[in-house]
Amino acid sequence: MFKEAKHHKEADALVRYEPEIAVGLKEEEVLAREKAGLSNKSNVRVDKPYWKIFTDNIFTVFNITLYAIGLLFLITSLLLNHFGHNEVVAKYFGISKYGFLGPATINMVIGIIQECRSKRVLEKLRLVAEAKAHVIRDGKEQEILASKLVADDIVIFRQGEQVTADAKVLDGLAELDESLLTGESNTVTKRPKANCNEVYSGSSVMAGAVTCVVTKVGEEAYANTLQKKVKKMSRKKSELMKNLYGILNVMSILLFLVVAVVVSTMVYKVNRWGSVPGVFMEPISLSEPSGWAQIITTTSAFAIGVIPTGLVLTTSITLAVSTIYLASQKTLIQELYSLESLSRVDVICLDKTGTLTDGTMSVESILYENSRHEETNRYIRLLLGAMTTQNATSKALQDYFGSEVDKKFVLSATQFSSARKYSGIKTLNGAVKLGAPEYLLVNEKILEESKNLASQGLRVVALTLEGMCLALITLKDGIRKSAEATLEYFYENGLDVKIISGDNQHTVAKIAAQCGVRNADKAISLEGMEIEDVKKIAQKEALVTALKERKHKVAMTGDGVNDILALRKSNCAITFEKATDAAKSCSDVILLDNDFCHLREVVGEGRRVVNNMERSSILFLMKTVCIFLLAFILIPWRAGQMFFTIENIYLVQTSVIAISGFLLSLERRREPIVGSFR
Repeated sequence: MFKEAKHHKEADALVRYEPEIAVGLKEEEVLAREKAGLSNKSNVRVDKPYWKIFTDNIFTVFNITLYAIGLLFLITSLLLNHFGHNEVVAKYFGISKYGFLGPATINMVIGIIQECRSKRVLEKLRLVAEAKAHVIRDGKEQEILASKLVADDIVIFRQGEQVTADAKVLDGLAELDESLLTGESNTVTKRPKANCNEVYSGSSVMAGAVTCVVTKVGEEAYANTLQKKVKKMSRKKSELMKNLYGILNVMSILLFLVVAVVVSTMVYKVNRWGSVPGVFMEPISLSEPSGWAQIITTTSAFAIGVIPTGLVLTTSITLAVSTIYLASQKTLIQELYSLESLSRVDVICLDKTGTLTDGTMSVESILYENSRHEETNRYIRLLLGAMTTQNATSKALQDYFGSEVDKKFVLSATQFSSARKYSGIKTLNGAVKLGAPEYLLVNEKILEESKNLASQGLRVVALTLEGMCLALITLKDGIRKSAEATLEYFYENGLDVKIISGDNQHTVAKIAAQCGVRNADKAISLEGMEIEDVKKIAQKEALVTALKERKHKVAMTGDGVNDILALRKSNCAITFEKATDAAKSCSDVILLDNDFCHLREVVGEGRRVVNNMERSSILFLMKTVCIFLLAFILIPWRAGQMFFTIENIYLVQTSVIAISGFLLSLERRREPIVGSFR
């Protein structure tokens, strides 16, 4: 059970038990568990550690080749100085010879800064959202950080709180929302009974309260085991990066060929004509340091010229400029090359709540079933006043009707549960309930009326007294002002949109249609299907996989632990500031103000970068081809290759290639990407 505990020997020797509920663990028992590594602090992270950010940006083929040349210069200089050939060092290995390291260093620094910046933003978000837990220790209830929980702690989870460690229910009754873990929207009842007494970290208490004993903490907790699966999955590859480094790999073959040709021909020429007056600027010989210094610098000039140094740097700068711009639009790009991911997708999967809608609701109309309107309104106010937590529906009702507390008239209250689909109060006049009509009503005429209202995109709730309908209240979701324009942009740019939601099929279809989603009338409901069939058909990871198997490039939005496998499987993962840490760590794009309209800018900026870099790359690759050919063309001339210096490379690359390429990369071309970057 404790194989992954930091001090597994102490953990194995530790006696596990259920302490008394009223007493909990003693201080020395808490310390013993912390020492044994049985605390709730988890080292499971799917984001990159700082050392990995540095190594990934430093140890590339591009950097290794250029820094190897720089190291060769440095070692040669040190050896020549050691043997008293200072004048050769001054002539052939001056500071200007190392200028080619500038682009490599700048490119490396840009990549490191961007990834570290994203990591710091995520860490700040984690710090703000760090959960608390209520434990019984030494006979007293205490509030501590969730990371301070230890195995066998007695912990209390109340309504509105998140479960922060896997535990077993000892006392109480509660309804938990496990949707972030399982994707299922129905609540699950937990009580001290063998088949329903396990609670898992990441779930939330919707009603009631339970006292539990902590069974699994840290890396062994259920939510963290899901994160481990993600950690084992390889990260998505940027096609732009893959092709850029594919070009560099081809260039490395040309590099070795050029080095072999230039070294062999220079050795031959120096040996054959080095002492002949007028061939070289001064007589040189293979037996003298100046001869080898000339060969090394000439060969290095051709090698540096063959590598498209400025191409990678220009790409990084262009991506960095776009990333900084998007940051001002409340959009965090995790890595430089993540910007490209969304620009290539042709299918984007969205949720309704919080994406098409803004998460708010408002009362649209009230259809009273009798003439006692004020009495009906008072029942609503009393019911709302008895509720201890609020959701979007109850908040909209309270904004419209207000709330009222009358402890003499209201005898008891039943909190809302998504399993029951209603909340209620018991009054002196009888039971008052507010919830989904299909769960509260039997009158076919009123039920048909509620279905018609729902088909108009409205959310319908019924108010009943002792089973008799008092009123039907319709509410409408607050549709994001930017939703229609954003979806229109997606369609205009060749993206298909899929909506995945757990709400009423007709309501979702109507709202989707209002926002401009095509084929909204073809919505499919999975209600009534066997749970195993639903998992096979509707599991988000399976949906993403099926779309990819049909050769689509898929963008996926998600915010829960249950979404992380689908996010990692997708071509582009998108999440929100309100999402779980696991979802944020797996995503390419994080919308810091939770508004998906910013995806238009991400798509546009990504397309601009890729399209412009395709044109800019032609300049850099033409330079590579020309220098490669030049190495062979100059062979017939006795001193032809020798006049080609590193300083010549700087002049050509900076004044002709780099500036022109960079200006081309800034042009605002946002048409769809066709084919691959080649």
